[in-house]
Amino acid sequence: MLLKQPSKTPDLYSSQVAPLVEKAMNGFNSTVFAYGQTGSGKSFTMTGHPAELGIIPCAVDGVFDAITVDMDRAFLLRVSYIEIYNETLRDLLNFKKNKDAPAIHTNKGKVYVEPLVEEIVSTPQDVMKLLSKGNEGRKVGATDWNDRSSRSHCVFTIVIESRPRDGDGDDDIRLSRLNLIDLAGSEKAVSDLERRGEGKHINQSLLALREVINKLTEKKRSHIPYRNSKLTHLLENALGGDSNICVICTISAEEEHASETLETLKFAGRCSQVETKAKKNLLSSERALIRAKDAEIDELKNRLQHLVSDGVRLDAPSSSSHVSEVSCNMLRQYRKLTIPAGRLRRRPRE
Repeated sequence: MLLKQPSKTPDLYSSQVAPLVEKAMNGFNSTVFAYGQTGSGKSFTMTGHPAELGIIPCAVDGVFDAITVDMDRAFLLRVSYIEIYNETLRDLLNFKKNKDAPAIHTNKGKVYVEPLVEEIVSTPQDVMKLLSKGNEGRKVGATDWNDRSSRSHCVFTIVIESRPRDGDGDDDIRLSRLNLIDLAGSEKAVSDLERRGEGKHINQSLLALREVINKLTEKKRSHIPYRNSKLTHLLENALGGDSNICVICTISAEEEHASETLETLKFAGRCSQVETKAKKNLLSSERALIRAKDAEIDELKNRLQHLVSDGVRLDAPSSSSHVSEVSCNMLRQYRKLTIPAGRLRRRPRE
């Protein structure tokens, strides 16, 4: 979608971002990020100002508006704010500086950051206060094109957890992440030595992002180089299909920026070819886990009883190696399930 001047950020939010916020409220991960040259309006688009709200405050209002009208579910919201500066992660909500530097970890194919402050919030004002306070610690600096340029990538995340108010829907606990990302701008060569060093890291991470997007558009995907930068590593789950994504590309109208504008438009075209298949994230409560394991145990019991009724001895080798293998596997599954199910039942209530 192409928005022309004098389009306003709230128009962009309503048409492109609001549907992703709605999906996030229903348990689907959603990611919005702004990409473009320094000075093209990325940070303004994401944060806005009092006269014209940006994407982030619009999304925050959208989340709380959805909570207000959904009387059937109870919600718990947490927010975090991560900065990537010169390939180093910083927790912008760790105001006391009493934790180790955050690092990216992977567990069972899922990427997460630890240690990381996640603040519980209950009003839009809570969220915006944390965003504003976090922004005070963000790295900015003057460049040849922008007096106050973002020198880092920032990921502001709202974690949305909800469950039915009636308490009966133990298997309908939803947990989703709404990632709102302001990327640092792609850079030309600059005169200032410090800005030049920052620009090198910024351009390297944006190059890694472009490489990942290029790989994701290939019909026969080879290795996806997520680990080539902290940015792409952090976004691995989102870019890899675990999230609905909206990419906002900002450009400059001046002729002197024509080459950067063309590159940004090419990037936008490639992003439009990336297919994602986000799935609803459901958490199982302890009671739901017990019910699921009991159902599996009952199924295995029935299948084992059928084997016994057919004359198969479970404690001795069968004349059929296939039957023996199947029965042994079923016994192993049965024993594996009954032990954790018993532990779940005996666990004291908190």
